[in-house]
Amino acid sequence: MFNILLGGAAGQGVETTGAVIEKILKSNGYNVFVTRDLMSRVRGGHNFSTLRFGRSPVIAHDHAVDGILAVNQETIDLHIKDLREDGFIIADDGFKTDDPRAIMLPMTKTAKQLGNPRVASSVAVGALIRLFDLPVEALREILEETLKPEYVEINMEAAKAGYNSVTYERGESSRRKANHLGSNNGGNNQEGGNYDYSDWITLNSSEAIALGALAAGLQFYTAYPMSPSTKIMEYLAGMQYEANIVVEQAEDEIAAMNAAVGASYAGAVSMVGTSGGGYQLMVEAMASAGMMEIPAVTVIAMRPGPVTGLPTRTEQGDLNLAIFAGNGEYPKMVLAVKDQSDAFYQTARAHHIAQKYQMPVVLLTDQYLSDGTATVKPLDLSAIEKVRVSASDEEALAYRDDPVNRRGDEIFGEMKESELAAAEYKRYRLTEDGISPRLLPGNPKAFVNADTDSHDEYGFINEASHVRIAQMDKRMRKLDRLTAEDLIDAEQIGTAGSDIVLVAWGSMYGPLKEAIDELAEQGVKVSALVYGDLWPLPAERIEAEAKNAVHIINVEQNFSGQLGSLIQRQTGIAMTDSVLKYDGRPLSPAEISGAVLKTVEKGGV
Repeated sequence: MFNILLGGAAGQGVETTGAVIEKILKSNGYNVFVTRDLMSRVRGGHNFSTLRFGRSPVIAHDHAVDGILAVNQETIDLHIKDLREDGFIIADDGFKTDDPRAIMLPMTKTAKQLGNPRVASSVAVGALIRLFDLPVEALREILEETLKPEYVEINMEAAKAGYNSVTYERGESSRRKANHLGSNNGGNNQEGGNYDYSDWITLNSSEAIALGALAAGLQFYTAYPMSPSTKIMEYLAGMQYEANIVVEQAEDEIAAMNAAVGASYAGAVSMVGTSGGGYQLMVEAMASAGMMEIPAVTVIAMRPGPVTGLPTRTEQGDLNLAIFAGNGEYPKMVLAVKDQSDAFYQTARAHHIAQKYQMPVVLLTDQYLSDGTATVKPLDLSAIEKVRVSASDEEALAYRDDPVNRRGDEIFGEMKESELAAAEYKRYRLTEDGISPRLLPGNPKAFVNADTDSHDEYGFINEASHVRIAQMDKRMRKLDRLTAEDLIDAEQIGTAGSDIVLVAWGSMYGPLKEAIDELAEQGVKVSALVYGDLWPLPAERIEAEAKNAVHIINVEQNFSGQLGSLIQRQTGIAMTDSVLKYDGRPLSPAEISGAVLKTVEKGGV
């Protein structure tokens, strides 16, 4: 793998430049994985992206870099410590460094000569293209896709200037590394396997979540902007007319959640997005969906908290919030996204589960996946079916002539037979699996009633203890069927039955998988369980792996090891060690493997 860091201040075109580099690498046969580290400000500060690429699929980031493209001095000062010995720096000749690895170019001077200081970064792009012996003219098509027409030619001139400023010999070391990654057509791949990425796509989990929801039949999306979830709304808003959906920016998170619940009650396939701080405000409305048995899909794109925390950084601190927030008890499911591709399928699955069981589903992602992009296989739309929103009239009303289910004059008084039949629809009918036939309000054949108070089968308020118990038991029985039919256990990777078992969830999937490969190369066999379904918690695989384990290590991006605590609560299995990170930056494979090796040395495994 080869890893390039591009850094500069907000407003210096770092994001656009990164997108251009990503596209030109992919167009030349590389699989690219991009991680973005952004400050919470519009101008200034220090932002950077790492672009890790190779001929085989790249599934995680790396802190060590092979090249630095510095748009400002701070990028050199902060990141030169991460540069490998045989790496390179491309920087403006006005910056200060005596590092022999630096290629100092007249980036600012060239940009001023061309009449636009903002094209300085394109000089660096041209130099990078030269180092890897890529065709500079191929950049034109990418610029045409990325920039407004009036900016294409000036950026091409800047890139050519950078290209011509670097000698062919200067890129020998980098080309050697690039050649080790395999040939441009994917053949003779020294990393193993032959890959053709021509039809693969690049996307982040925000885009994948939006597409997964659309594939499942999304009709209504609402949110109050909150990083890092806002990209979901931006993506859907950009295609709402083409997709024939409604996208509503609410005045706050409370309004957004209530609107989503209301739309779902009326029969629309709805979804709401937020981050942890926003979800705190949504809890009451989410609980109302639980009590009224209304499908409700909520995406929480996690960032470090509490409260405002670090809006543009990453963390896995909201697992407990997603599972336990809300007064009282009601059935819900909590899922997590493992990578950008998984986000598409998990989102569609979340909608199917919400509709099938008529209950809330929370989908967790984080800034690492929400802002970071990966090169993935084309999404399989044929694998996703549109959700079924309600029961048919026949299903819902088939039992109405059963005398046991009739309430007659007790409630409705003198009614015509047709009115009485319509009134006898039991929205919350007691069923073996807890799922009652659902009709939508306004149905001419039935009176549909719902209430957030404790209610009877008809939806009317009822304080009788036996009714309360019957309805609570009915709701919670849904989890029994869900566990039997739809719950997916943790994915096991590595060597099953090893002395060392790693436990992780969500976005730790890629870094953990690569860390296991690194450990295997050093002769350390490790088994790992990565959870996508978190509540109800699947227990079979962790119980099996724990039998022979000497070390059970939870790997998480939070302070307290929330998954480890959940596993102990639900199974009695305690973690022996933890690898935890909560500084807002993602755990790397090297950090995970290094921590495991220390555990091995300490424990003598």
